[in-house]
Amino acid sequence: MNRHVMLVDDEPLARKHIRSSFPWDEWGYEIVCEADNGAEALEQCRRHAPDIALVDITMPVMDGLTLLERMAREHPRIRCIVLTAHRDFAYIQKALQLGAVGYILKSPIHPEETRQALDRASAALQQDTVYTEAARERRLLLQTNRYPLRRSMLEQMLSGVLERREHVLERGAAIGVALEADAYIVVAAAIDQPEEVLGRYPEKDHPLIEFSLLEIVRESLAAVMPGRFELFPAAIGRLAIVLKQSAAPGSDALEDLPALAEAALQQPLADYMKLQLCLAASPCMRPEQLGAAYRRSAALLVHRFYQSRPHLILEQSAAPFQDVSDELLSGLAAKLQDSVAVYTADRYADWTAQTRNYLLLVRPQPEKVRRWFGGLRRCYPPEEELHLPPWPDFESCADLYACFETLARWTEAWQEARSSMIAIRPEIARAVAFIRANLSRELTLDTIAGEVGLSASHLSHLFKREIGSPVIDYVLEQRIEQAKVYIAEGKYRNYELAEKVGFRYYSHFSTMFKKMVGCSPSDYKKTALTKITKS
Repeated sequence: MNRHVMLVDDEPLARKHIRSSFPWDEWGYEIVCEADNGAEALEQCRRHAPDIALVDITMPVMDGLTLLERMAREHPRIRCIVLTAHRDFAYIQKALQLGAVGYILKSPIHPEETRQALDRASAALQQDTVYTEAARERRLLLQTNRYPLRRSMLEQMLSGVLERREHVLERGAAIGVALEADAYIVVAAAIDQPEEVLGRYPEKDHPLIEFSLLEIVRESLAAVMPGRFELFPAAIGRLAIVLKQSAAPGSDALEDLPALAEAALQQPLADYMKLQLCLAASPCMRPEQLGAAYRRSAALLVHRFYQSRPHLILEQSAAPFQDVSDELLSGLAAKLQDSVAVYTADRYADWTAQTRNYLLLVRPQPEKVRRWFGGLRRCYPPEEELHLPPWPDFESCADLYACFETLARWTEAWQEARSSMIAIRPEIARAVAFIRANLSRELTLDTIAGEVGLSASHLSHLFKREIGSPVIDYVLEQRIEQAKVYIAEGKYRNYELAEKVGFRYYSHFSTMFKKMVGCSPSDYKKTALTKITKS
Protein backbone atom coordinates (compact mmCIF):
# COMPACT_ATOMS: atom_id res chain seq x y z
CA MET A 1 0.00 0.00 0.00
CA ASN A 2 1.35 3.40 -1.00
CA ARG A 3 2.30 6.00 1.58
CA HIS A 4 0.10 9.12 1.33
CA VAL A 5 1.91 12.41 0.70
CA MET A 6 0.77 16.01 1.15
CA LEU A 7 2.51 18.73 -0.88
CA VAL A 8 2.65 22.20 0.72
CA ASP A 9 4.06 25.06 -1.41
CA ASP A 10 2.67 28.49 -2.27
CA GLU A 11 3.97 28.30 -5.86
CA PRO A 12 1.59 26.36 -8.17
CA LEU A 13 4.35 25.78 -10.73
CA ALA A 14 6.61 24.32 -8.08
CA ARG A 15 3.85 21.95 -6.94
CA LYS A 16 3.16 20.94 -10.53
CA HIS A 17 6.85 20.30 -11.16
CA ILE A 18 7.19 18.09 -8.08
CA ARG A 19 3.91 16.30 -8.80
CA SER A 20 4.80 15.46 -12.41
CA SER A 21 8.57 14.90 -12.24
CA PHE A 22 8.80 11.69 -10.23
CA PRO A 23 7.42 8.12 -10.54
CA TRP A 24 5.47 8.36 -7.31
CA ASP A 25 3.55 5.09 -7.68
CA GLU A 26 6.70 3.18 -8.62
CA TRP A 27 8.39 4.56 -5.51
CA GLY A 28 5.44 3.50 -3.34
CA TYR A 29 3.92 6.94 -2.68
CA GLU A 30 0.80 8.86 -3.70
CA ILE A 31 0.12 12.61 -3.49
CA VAL A 32 -3.33 12.74 -1.90
CA CYS A 33 -3.63 16.48 -1.19
CA GLU A 34 -1.96 19.86 -1.69
CA ALA A 35 -1.93 23.22 0.09
CA ASP A 36 -0.47 26.64 -0.70
CA ASN A 37 0.07 27.79 2.91
CA GLY A 38 0.38 26.39 6.42
CA ALA A 39 -3.18 27.09 7.50
CA GLU A 40 -4.62 25.21 4.53
CA ALA A 41 -2.16 22.37 5.17
CA LEU A 42 -3.53 21.88 8.69
CA GLU A 43 -7.04 21.60 7.26
CA GLN A 44 -5.84 19.05 4.69
CA CYS A 45 -4.23 17.03 7.49
CA ARG A 46 -7.58 16.80 9.23
CA ARG A 47 -9.34 15.75 6.02
CA HIS A 48 -6.83 13.33 4.49
CA ALA A 49 -4.46 12.24 7.32
CA PRO A 50 -1.38 11.96 5.07
CA ASP A 51 1.65 9.95 6.17
CA ILE A 52 4.29 12.39 4.87
CA ALA A 53 4.25 16.15 4.21
CA LEU A 54 6.63 17.98 1.86
CA VAL A 55 6.67 21.51 3.31
CA ASP A 56 8.08 24.70 1.80
CA ILE A 57 9.63 27.08 4.37
CA THR A 58 8.64 30.43 2.85
CA MET A 59 4.86 30.81 2.46
CA PRO A 60 2.20 33.43 3.17
CA VAL A 61 -0.44 33.21 5.95
CA MET A 62 1.53 30.59 7.89
CA ASP A 63 5.13 29.80 6.96
CA GLY A 64 6.71 26.36 6.97
CA LEU A 65 8.49 26.67 10.32
CA THR A 66 5.29 27.70 12.07
CA LEU A 67 3.48 24.84 10.34
CA LEU A 68 6.10 22.35 11.55
CA GLU A 69 5.59 23.58 15.10
CA ARG A 70 1.80 23.22 14.83
CA MET A 71 2.00 19.77 13.23
CA ALA A 72 4.32 18.51 15.98
CA ARG A 73 1.53 19.34 18.45
CA GLU A 74 -1.58 18.54 16.44
CA HIS A 75 -0.46 15.79 14.02
CA PRO A 76 2.67 14.19 15.53
CA ARG A 77 2.27 11.02 13.47
CA ILE A 78 2.88 12.82 10.16
CA ARG A 79 6.53 12.92 9.07
CA CYS A 80 7.61 16.24 7.53
CA ILE A 81 10.32 16.90 4.93
CA VAL A 82 11.31 20.51 4.30
CA LEU A 83 11.42 21.93 0.77
CA THR A 84 13.78 24.89 0.76
CA ALA A 85 15.75 27.11 -1.54
CA HIS A 86 17.72 28.32 1.50
CA ARG A 87 21.23 26.96 1.86
CA ASP A 88 21.50 28.78 5.17
CA PHE A 89 22.06 26.05 7.77
CA ALA A 90 20.16 28.05 10.40
CA TYR A 91 16.87 27.54 8.50
CA ILE A 92 17.47 23.83 8.07
CA GLN A 93 18.62 23.39 11.66
CA LYS A 94 15.52 25.17 12.95
CA ALA A 95 13.30 22.92 10.82
CA LEU A 96 15.01 19.78 12.12
CA GLN A 97 14.63 21.04 15.69
CA LEU A 98 10.90 21.43 15.04
CA GLY A 99 10.61 17.79 14.00
CA ALA A 100 11.40 17.61 10.27
CA VAL A 101 13.00 14.28 9.33
CA GLY A 102 14.98 15.75 6.43
CA TYR A 103 15.16 18.44 3.79
CA ILE A 104 15.27 18.73 0.00
CA LEU A 105 16.85 21.67 -1.84
CA LYS A 106 14.48 23.01 -4.49
CA SER A 107 17.02 24.55 -6.81
CA PRO A 108 17.18 22.13 -8.46
CA ILE A 109 15.27 19.27 -6.88
CA HIS A 110 17.03 15.95 -7.49
CA PRO A 111 15.09 12.67 -7.87
CA GLU A 112 17.56 10.59 -5.88
CA GLU A 113 17.64 13.03 -2.95
CA THR A 114 13.85 13.18 -3.00
CA ARG A 115 13.53 9.39 -3.02
CA GLN A 116 16.02 9.04 -0.16
CA ALA A 117 14.23 11.67 1.93
CA LEU A 118 10.86 9.98 1.36
CA ASP A 119 12.27 6.56 2.25
CA ARG A 120 13.79 7.95 5.47
CA ALA A 121 10.40 9.36 6.41
CA SER A 122 8.73 6.05 5.57
CA ALA A 123 11.26 4.18 7.71
CA ALA A 124 10.53 6.56 10.60
CA LEU A 125 6.81 5.83 10.24
CA GLN A 126 7.48 2.10 10.29
CA GLN A 127 9.63 2.50 13.38
CA ASP A 128 6.82 4.47 15.03
CA THR A 129 4.44 1.60 14.34
CA VAL A 130 6.80 -0.95 15.89
CA TYR A 131 7.52 1.38 18.82
CA THR A 132 3.80 1.98 19.46
CA GLU A 133 3.07 -1.74 19.57
CA ALA A 134 6.07 -2.37 21.81
CA ALA A 135 5.13 0.57 24.02
CA ARG A 136 1.62 -0.84 24.48
CA GLU A 137 3.06 -4.17 25.61
CA ARG A 138 5.60 -2.47 27.86
CA ARG A 139 2.95 -0.31 29.51
CA LEU A 140 1.05 -3.48 30.35
CA LEU A 141 4.18 -5.00 31.85
CA LEU A 142 4.97 -1.74 33.61
CA GLN A 143 1.67 -1.92 35.42
CA THR A 144 2.37 -5.44 36.70
CA ASN A 145 6.17 -5.57 37.16
CA ARG A 146 7.89 -5.03 40.47
CA TYR A 147 10.55 -2.47 39.51
CA PRO A 148 8.91 0.36 41.51
CA LEU A 149 8.97 -1.86 44.61
CA ARG A 150 12.62 -2.69 43.98
CA ARG A 151 13.45 1.01 43.66
CA SER A 152 11.72 1.61 46.99
CA MET A 153 13.70 -1.22 48.60
CA LEU A 154 17.00 0.19 47.36
CA GLU A 155 16.07 3.59 48.78
CA GLN A 156 15.30 1.94 52.12
CA MET A 157 18.68 0.15 52.12
CA LEU A 158 20.45 3.42 51.31
CA SER A 159 18.61 5.40 53.98
CA GLY A 160 19.17 2.82 56.73
CA VAL A 161 15.52 1.85 57.14
CA LEU A 162 16.53 -1.76 56.35
CA GLU A 163 19.51 -1.98 58.66
CA ARG A 164 19.30 -5.58 59.89
CA ARG A 165 19.89 -8.80 57.98
CA GLU A 166 16.43 -10.23 58.68
CA HIS A 167 14.73 -6.99 57.63
CA VAL A 168 16.54 -6.98 54.28
CA LEU A 169 15.81 -10.63 53.58
CA GLU A 170 12.15 -10.36 54.63
CA ARG A 171 11.54 -7.23 52.57
CA GLY A 172 13.20 -8.86 49.57
CA ALA A 173 11.17 -12.04 49.88
CA ALA A 174 7.94 -9.99 50.02
CA ILE A 175 8.62 -8.54 46.56
CA GLY A 176 10.27 -11.58 44.95
CA VAL A 177 13.91 -10.59 45.55
CA ALA A 178 16.12 -13.49 46.73
CA LEU A 179 19.09 -12.09 48.64
CA GLU A 180 20.20 -15.05 50.74
CA ALA A 181 23.92 -15.61 49.99
CA ASP A 182 27.31 -15.91 51.69
CA ALA A 183 28.86 -12.93 49.87
CA TYR A 184 27.96 -10.22 47.37
CA ILE A 185 29.38 -7.79 44.87
CA VAL A 186 27.25 -4.70 44.25
CA VAL A 187 27.60 -3.10 40.82
CA ALA A 188 26.56 0.52 40.27
CA ALA A 189 25.61 0.97 36.61
CA ALA A 190 24.96 4.31 34.91
CA ILE A 191 24.30 5.32 31.32
CA ASP A 192 27.44 6.84 29.82
CA GLN A 193 26.80 10.43 28.66
CA PRO A 194 23.19 10.37 29.97
CA GLU A 195 22.30 13.89 28.76
CA GLU A 196 23.02 12.89 25.16
CA VAL A 197 21.25 9.51 25.42
CA LEU A 198 18.12 10.68 27.26
CA GLY A 199 18.01 13.83 25.11
CA ARG A 200 17.05 11.67 22.13
CA TYR A 201 13.63 11.06 23.67
CA PRO A 202 10.86 13.32 24.99
CA GLU A 203 10.75 13.41 28.77
CA LYS A 204 7.37 11.67 28.84
CA ASP A 205 9.03 8.58 27.33
CA HIS A 206 11.82 8.36 29.94
CA PRO A 207 9.96 5.79 32.09
CA LEU A 208 9.65 3.52 29.05
CA ILE A 209 13.33 4.04 28.25
CA GLU A 210 14.21 3.09 31.83
CA PHE A 211 11.99 0.00 31.62
CA SER A 212 13.60 -1.03 28.32
CA LEU A 213 17.05 -0.62 29.85
CA LEU A 214 16.14 -2.71 32.89
CA GLU A 215 14.60 -5.46 30.78
CA ILE A 216 17.62 -5.70 28.45
CA VAL A 217 19.93 -5.86 31.47
CA ARG A 218 17.76 -8.50 33.15
CA GLU A 219 17.49 -10.69 30.05
CA SER A 220 21.20 -10.37 29.19
CA LEU A 221 22.35 -11.29 32.71
CA ALA A 222 19.85 -14.11 33.03
CA ALA A 223 21.43 -15.73 29.96
CA VAL A 224 24.91 -15.94 31.56
CA MET A 225 24.32 -16.03 35.34
CA PRO A 226 20.76 -17.26 36.02
CA GLY A 227 19.67 -16.93 39.62
CA ARG A 228 22.85 -15.11 40.67
CA PHE A 229 21.79 -11.47 40.44
CA GLU A 230 19.07 -9.08 41.53
CA LEU A 231 18.29 -5.80 39.80
CA PHE A 232 17.25 -2.53 41.44
CA PRO A 233 16.49 0.74 39.57
CA ALA A 234 18.01 3.75 41.35
CA ALA A 235 17.02 6.63 39.04
CA ILE A 236 16.50 7.22 35.32
CA GLY A 237 19.63 5.80 33.72
CA ARG A 238 21.10 4.44 36.99
CA LEU A 239 20.68 1.00 38.57
CA ALA A 240 22.15 -1.42 41.10
CA ILE A 241 23.04 -5.02 40.23
CA VAL A 242 23.55 -7.30 43.23
CA LEU A 243 25.73 -10.31 42.30
CA LYS A 244 25.51 -13.30 44.68
CA GLN A 245 27.91 -16.03 45.78
CA SER A 246 26.79 -19.51 44.64
CA ALA A 247 27.65 -22.82 46.26
CA ALA A 248 26.61 -24.80 43.17
CA PRO A 249 29.45 -26.94 41.70
CA GLY A 250 31.00 -25.48 38.56
CA SER A 251 29.60 -21.96 39.14
CA ASP A 252 31.70 -18.95 38.21
CA ALA A 253 33.61 -17.42 41.09
CA LEU A 254 31.93 -14.35 42.57
CA GLU A 255 34.89 -12.10 41.70
CA ASP A 256 34.55 -13.08 38.02
CA LEU A 257 30.89 -12.01 37.76
CA PRO A 258 31.37 -8.20 37.28
CA ALA A 259 33.51 -8.74 34.17
CA LEU A 260 31.06 -11.39 32.93
CA ALA A 261 28.19 -8.93 33.42
CA GLU A 262 30.06 -6.20 31.54
CA ALA A 263 30.69 -8.52 28.59
CA ALA A 264 27.07 -9.73 28.54
CA LEU A 265 25.59 -6.21 28.55
CA GLN A 266 27.84 -4.40 26.09
CA GLN A 267 26.50 -5.65 22.74
CA PRO A 268 22.73 -5.84 23.47
CA LEU A 269 22.67 -2.28 24.84
CA ALA A 270 24.67 -0.99 21.87
CA ASP A 271 22.44 -2.83 19.37
CA TYR A 272 19.01 -2.07 20.85
CA MET A 273 19.45 1.24 22.67
CA LYS A 274 22.63 2.74 21.17
CA LEU A 275 24.18 3.31 24.61
CA GLN A 276 26.90 2.10 26.94
CA LEU A 277 26.86 1.55 30.69
CA CYS A 278 29.58 2.56 33.13
CA LEU A 279 30.03 -0.15 35.76
CA ALA A 280 31.73 0.04 39.15
CA ALA A 281 31.83 -2.80 41.68
CA SER A 282 32.33 -3.13 45.44
CA PRO A 283 32.09 -6.31 47.58
CA CYS A 284 30.27 -6.90 50.84
CA MET A 285 29.61 -9.94 53.04
CA ARG A 286 26.16 -9.36 54.54
CA PRO A 287 22.79 -8.27 53.06
CA GLU A 288 22.50 -5.31 55.47
CA GLN A 289 25.70 -3.94 53.90
CA LEU A 290 24.26 -3.83 50.36
CA GLY A 291 23.21 -0.17 50.59
CA ALA A 292 26.66 0.95 51.74
CA ALA A 293 28.33 -1.16 49.03
CA TYR A 294 26.13 0.44 46.35
CA ARG A 295 27.01 3.89 47.66
CA ARG A 296 30.74 3.07 47.40
CA SER A 297 30.29 1.67 43.89
CA ALA A 298 28.35 4.74 42.73
CA ALA A 299 31.14 6.96 44.10
CA LEU A 300 33.66 5.01 41.99
CA LEU A 301 31.92 5.97 38.73
CA VAL A 302 33.79 9.29 38.76
CA HIS A 303 36.90 7.29 37.74
CA ARG A 304 35.25 7.00 34.29
CA PHE A 305 36.80 10.44 33.64
CA TYR A 306 40.21 8.88 33.02
CA GLN A 307 38.95 6.22 30.61
CA SER A 308 38.73 6.76 26.86
CA ARG A 309 35.61 4.56 26.88
CA PRO A 310 33.71 3.05 29.80
CA HIS A 311 35.07 -0.17 31.27
CA LEU A 312 34.63 -1.89 34.61
CA ILE A 313 35.94 -0.08 37.72
CA LEU A 314 36.79 -2.30 40.71
CA GLU A 315 37.00 -0.90 44.22
CA GLN A 316 40.17 -2.82 45.04
CA SER A 317 42.05 -1.54 41.99
CA ALA A 318 40.77 2.06 41.71
CA ALA A 319 43.75 4.29 42.51
CA PRO A 320 42.90 7.38 44.59
CA PHE A 321 42.97 10.78 42.92
CA GLN A 322 46.02 12.95 43.63
CA ASP A 323 46.03 16.42 45.15
CA VAL A 324 47.63 18.53 42.41
CA SER A 325 48.51 22.13 43.25
CA ASP A 326 47.00 25.11 41.48
CA GLU A 327 50.54 26.28 40.69
CA LEU A 328 51.25 23.10 38.75
CA LEU A 329 48.04 23.42 36.73
CA SER A 330 48.86 27.09 36.10
CA GLY A 331 52.19 25.92 34.66
CA LEU A 332 50.41 23.62 32.23
CA ALA A 333 48.15 26.52 31.21
CA ALA A 334 51.20 28.75 30.68
CA LYS A 335 52.62 26.17 28.28
CA LEU A 336 49.33 26.25 26.33
CA GLN A 337 49.58 30.04 26.18
CA ASP A 338 53.09 29.71 24.75
CA SER A 339 51.95 27.17 22.15
CA VAL A 340 49.13 29.37 20.85
CA ALA A 341 51.13 32.62 20.98
CA VAL A 342 53.08 31.39 17.95
CA TYR A 343 50.61 28.78 16.84
CA THR A 344 51.46 25.73 14.77
CA ALA A 345 49.52 22.49 14.69
CA ASP A 346 52.62 20.58 15.80
CA ARG A 347 53.24 22.82 18.81
CA TYR A 348 49.63 22.47 19.91
CA ALA A 349 49.67 18.69 19.38
CA ASP A 350 52.85 18.41 21.47
CA TRP A 351 51.24 20.36 24.32
CA THR A 352 48.13 18.17 24.12
CA ALA A 353 50.08 14.90 24.24
CA GLN A 354 52.36 15.97 27.09
CA THR A 355 49.55 17.45 29.19
CA ARG A 356 47.19 14.52 28.65
CA ASN A 357 49.88 12.00 29.57
CA TYR A 358 50.76 13.96 32.70
CA LEU A 359 47.14 14.22 33.86
CA LEU A 360 46.60 10.50 33.22
CA LEU A 361 49.67 9.79 35.35
CA VAL A 362 48.84 11.98 38.35
CA ARG A 363 45.01 11.74 38.10
CA PRO A 364 43.80 14.94 39.82
CA GLN A 365 40.19 15.20 40.98
CA PRO A 366 38.05 15.23 37.77
CA GLU A 367 36.03 18.28 38.84
CA LYS A 368 39.25 20.23 39.38
CA VAL A 369 40.44 19.26 35.90
CA ARG A 370 37.14 20.29 34.32
CA ARG A 371 37.31 23.68 36.08
CA TRP A 372 40.89 24.05 34.87
CA PHE A 373 39.82 23.41 31.26
CA GLY A 374 37.05 25.97 31.72
CA GLY A 375 39.63 28.61 32.65
CA LEU A 376 41.92 28.04 29.65
CA ARG A 377 40.15 30.73 27.62
CA ARG A 378 42.56 33.29 29.11
CA CYS A 379 45.45 31.48 27.37
CA TYR A 380 44.18 32.65 23.97
CA PRO A 381 44.72 36.26 22.86
CA PRO A 382 41.57 38.40 23.39
CA GLU A 383 41.05 39.19 19.71
CA GLU A 384 37.64 40.83 19.81
CA GLU A 385 37.33 41.07 16.05
CA LEU A 386 37.21 37.30 15.65
CA HIS A 387 33.85 35.61 15.19
CA LEU A 388 34.33 32.63 17.49
CA PRO A 389 31.98 29.93 18.79
CA PRO A 390 31.12 30.15 22.49
CA TRP A 391 33.71 28.84 24.90
CA PRO A 392 32.90 25.15 25.55
CA ASP A 393 31.15 23.81 28.63
CA PHE A 394 33.71 21.28 29.85
CA GLU A 395 31.44 20.24 32.72
CA SER A 396 29.48 18.17 30.20
CA CYS A 397 32.54 16.26 28.95
CA ALA A 398 32.37 12.60 29.97
CA ASP A 399 36.12 12.09 30.20
CA LEU A 400 39.56 13.66 29.91
CA TYR A 401 39.82 12.66 26.26
CA ALA A 402 36.56 14.46 25.47
CA CYS A 403 37.90 17.59 27.21
CA PHE A 404 40.97 17.61 24.97
CA GLU A 405 38.89 16.90 21.85
CA THR A 406 36.49 19.72 22.73
CA LEU A 407 39.37 22.14 23.33
CA ALA A 408 40.99 21.05 20.04
CA ARG A 409 37.79 21.79 18.08
CA TRP A 410 37.53 25.25 19.63
CA THR A 411 41.23 25.89 18.98
CA GLU A 412 40.79 24.87 15.35
CA ALA A 413 37.89 27.33 14.99
CA TRP A 414 40.00 30.01 16.68
CA GLN A 415 42.92 29.38 14.33
CA GLU A 416 40.67 29.38 11.24
CA ALA A 417 39.13 32.68 12.36
CA ARG A 418 42.61 34.17 12.94
CA SER A 419 43.77 32.99 9.54
CA SER A 420 40.76 34.50 7.81
CA MET A 421 41.29 37.80 9.60
CA ILE A 422 44.97 37.88 8.60
CA ALA A 423 44.01 37.33 4.94
CA ILE A 424 41.67 40.34 4.78
CA ARG A 425 42.99 43.46 3.07
CA PRO A 426 43.38 46.50 5.35
CA GLU A 427 40.65 48.41 3.50
CA ILE A 428 38.17 45.57 4.01
CA ALA A 429 39.14 45.23 7.67
CA ARG A 430 38.44 48.94 8.12
CA ALA A 431 35.12 48.57 6.33
CA VAL A 432 34.12 45.69 8.63
CA ALA A 433 35.14 47.65 11.73
CA PHE A 434 33.22 50.73 10.52
CA ILE A 435 30.08 48.67 9.87
CA ARG A 436 30.16 47.04 13.30
CA ALA A 437 30.75 50.34 15.07
CA ASN A 438 27.92 52.13 13.27
CA LEU A 439 25.04 49.66 13.08
CA SER A 440 22.58 52.22 14.43
CA ARG A 441 23.29 54.55 11.48
CA GLU A 442 22.08 54.38 7.93
CA LEU A 443 24.85 52.52 6.12
CA THR A 444 25.00 52.71 2.36
CA LEU A 445 27.63 51.35 0.02
CA ASP A 446 28.73 54.89 -0.82
CA THR A 447 29.05 55.84 2.88
CA ILE A 448 31.21 52.83 3.67
CA ALA A 449 33.32 53.23 0.52
CA GLY A 450 34.00 56.86 1.37
CA GLU A 451 35.07 55.92 4.89
CA VAL A 452 37.74 53.50 3.63
CA GLY A 453 38.86 55.49 0.60
CA LEU A 454 37.63 53.22 -2.18
CA SER A 455 35.09 53.65 -4.93
CA ALA A 456 31.75 51.97 -4.30
CA SER A 457 32.23 49.49 -7.15
CA HIS A 458 35.78 48.59 -6.07
CA LEU A 459 34.69 48.10 -2.45
CA SER A 460 31.76 45.97 -3.56
CA HIS A 461 34.08 43.74 -5.61
CA LEU A 462 36.75 43.35 -2.91
CA PHE A 463 34.26 42.88 -0.09
CA LYS A 464 32.37 40.09 -1.86
CA ARG A 465 35.64 38.34 -2.74
CA GLU A 466 37.15 38.46 0.74
CA ILE A 467 34.15 38.32 3.08
CA GLY A 468 31.98 36.09 0.91
CA SER A 469 28.82 38.20 0.84
CA PRO A 470 27.77 41.57 -0.61
CA VAL A 471 28.31 44.65 1.57
CA ILE A 472 24.63 45.34 2.17
CA ASP A 473 23.92 41.68 3.00
CA TYR A 474 26.76 41.77 5.51
CA VAL A 475 25.38 44.94 7.07
CA LEU A 476 21.99 43.26 7.46
CA GLU A 477 23.56 40.14 8.98
CA GLN A 478 25.48 42.26 11.50
CA ARG A 479 22.36 44.24 12.43
CA ILE A 480 20.47 41.01 13.15
CA GLU A 481 23.37 39.47 15.07
CA GLN A 482 23.64 42.59 17.23
CA ALA A 483 19.87 42.54 17.74
CA LYS A 484 20.15 38.96 19.06
CA VAL A 485 22.74 40.13 21.58
CA TYR A 486 20.53 43.03 22.72
CA ILE A 487 17.49 40.72 23.00
CA ALA A 488 19.43 38.25 25.14
CA GLU A 489 20.60 41.10 27.39
CA GLY A 490 17.05 42.47 27.69
CA LYS A 491 18.27 46.06 27.46
CA TYR A 492 15.77 47.68 25.13
CA ARG A 493 12.08 47.79 24.28
CA ASN A 494 11.11 46.51 20.85
CA TYR A 495 10.94 49.91 19.14
CA GLU A 496 14.21 50.97 20.80
CA LEU A 497 15.86 47.74 19.71
CA ALA A 498 14.98 48.30 16.06
CA GLU A 499 16.49 51.80 16.15
CA LYS A 500 19.64 50.60 17.91
CA VAL A 501 20.45 48.27 15.04
CA GLY A 502 19.58 50.69 12.23
CA PHE A 503 15.94 50.01 11.35
CA ARG A 504 13.57 52.98 11.10
CA TYR A 505 10.45 50.85 11.52
CA TYR A 506 9.94 47.96 13.91
CA SER A 507 7.71 46.14 11.42
CA HIS A 508 10.53 46.02 8.87
CA PHE A 509 12.97 44.88 11.58
CA SER A 510 10.61 42.13 12.76
CA THR A 511 10.08 40.86 9.21
CA MET A 512 13.81 40.70 8.46
CA PHE A 513 14.59 39.15 11.84
CA LYS A 514 12.07 36.36 11.32
CA LYS A 515 13.30 35.76 7.79
CA MET A 516 16.93 35.40 8.89
CA VAL A 517 16.56 33.78 12.33
CA GLY A 518 13.46 31.69 11.76
CA CYS A 519 11.36 33.17 14.55
CA SER A 520 10.05 36.56 15.65
CA PRO A 521 12.05 38.79 18.04
CA SER A 522 9.49 38.06 20.77
CA ASP A 523 9.85 34.30 20.36
CA TYR A 524 13.64 34.61 20.27
CA LYS A 525 13.50 36.64 23.49
CA LYS A 526 11.63 33.81 25.25
CA THR A 527 14.28 31.32 24.15
CA ALA A 528 17.15 33.60 25.17
CA LEU A 529 15.65 34.33 28.58
CA THR A 530 15.10 30.63 29.22
CA LYS A 531 18.74 29.92 28.48
CA ILE A 532 19.87 32.67 30.82
CA THR A 533 17.65 31.39 33.64
CA LYS A 534 18.95 27.84 33.40
CA SER A 535 22.63 28.77 33.40
